[in-house]
Amino acid sequence: MIKELSEEELKNAEDVFEITVPSSKKAQNLEIIVTDAAGNEKVAKVSKFYITTSLWIRFINNGVYKLCAGISIAILLLLIATFIISKRSKKDKSKETEK
Repeated sequence: MIKELSEEELKNAEDVFEITVPSSKKAQNLEIIVTDAAGNEKVAKVSKFYITTSLWIRFINNGVYKLCAGISIAILLLLIATFIISKRSKKDKSKETEK
């Protein structure tokens, strides 16, 4: 999408310009090129950003969420393993006391 502003729009904008970026499940890139009257250009880029309401897309593209999920799963597995080991050791102790 390319949007060019006329000289009148630039004068009326008071240094605030709005653009609408559509929602997408894919990464998007935004490049803004500003050219002054003398022909000088300034380029600003924003890369790989997402605009989506999908929780899954937001989750898989956010490193902090993935790290927290990984740590949570590791802790859960550790707790399950500890529970199983303690049950087995109690069962073994009860068998030894019966003999």
